[in-house]
Amino acid sequence: MFNIDKDSIKVYKQSLFPAISFAVTDIQLEDTIPLRIEGIVLSMDWKYIANILELPDIQVRDNPLVDGRMITYGSAARPVNYASVSKTEKSFKTYKSELVFTLNNKVLEHIEHLREQQKHKDTVLYLIFKSAYIKHSIKLKGYPRKYAGNDNRGGFLDNSNSSDVDTNSSSVQKILVKEDKNNDADGLIFHIVDQFRRQITIPSSEWTDNFRSQLGGK
Repeated sequence: MFNIDKDSIKVYKQSLFPAISFAVTDIQLEDTIPLRIEGIVLSMDWKYIANILELPDIQVRDNPLVDGRMITYGSAARPVNYASVSKTEKSFKTYKSELVFTLNNKVLEHIEHLREQQKHKDTVLYLIFKSAYIKHSIKLKGYPRKYAGNDNRGGFLDNSNSSDVDTNSSSVQKILVKEDKNNDADGLIFHIVDQFRRQITIPSSEWTDNFRSQLGGK
């Protein structure tokens, strides 16, 4: 689920050009990781007015040091207690990014022209996003080291169901295997591209008092 933080929409004062920044949150399954967010901004009459850019982390932007790696993002493996996880239970992680788009005087004039034609004179912008993700199809399963009985023929045991196997048993070895899915027959890692649209509405009074004056409009 991809959402815009309505309270984060503001004039981006660190830009030499008129610009607006905002934050987005992206809730994904633990096996899906966002790689890149880009997009475009359309005016109320569906005209293209700007590109959307993802900003570097604020710790990098505000630090005077140069010529050195400052932040590296990564994830660490964590143990899973299969006794408390069922097949229907899902785990999600929230990612947050700050985005920005610049405007020029011609665009600002066009926005004002569209506002004057509306009853409430609000500023409405349409944002079309293109997000890239990677997703894996690997899961942890148990493999018997030796025959445990007549019903155990040495096949994989599904650890996602705690009733299938005693993961503490010395006869079971836990290994990573590929999930059996019809749509992932060609590999373990997948590249996913998601495209969608969101809308930003800035009330007339807020646009006039806070945005237009800071963006250089009249």
